[in-house]
Amino acid sequence: MMLLIIKNFNVDLATDLNLPSGKNRIHTLFSINKDGLVDNIRVRAPHPKLEEESRRLINLIPIFKKPGMHKGKPVNVTFALPINFMVGGSTKVLTKKEKKAIERDKRKLAKKIEKQLKQAKKDARNK
Repeated sequence: MMLLIIKNFNVDLATDLNLPSGKNRIHTLFSINKDGLVDNIRVRAPHPKLEEESRRLINLIPIFKKPGMHKGKPVNVTFALPINFMVGGSTKVLTKKEKKAIERDKRKLAKKIEKQLKQAKKDARNK
């Protein structure tokens, strides 16, 4: 979900709204229902336009093929997804925790790409 947010968030919106510079956060809360669809979106942001943008992003989440399960029965699952962003000209200095998270995501992505390449080579040989 983090990649979906990073890829699709309108970064110019916060600057255009003349928000104070520094770190800002949008709080989102939503459910994935028994059918795997996004449902019951709630957003709290520093500006109504940011709330609209957050709802748009949450609605981009693809349909989940398997719903949440509890004791063998499908259930609704609620998610809290904070969206953090910086406004202003200064560049952010990453914390150790943020750097580790970025490195972990890079490794995961590299493994996923490597797996896909192996599968593509295998498929090409089988044709």
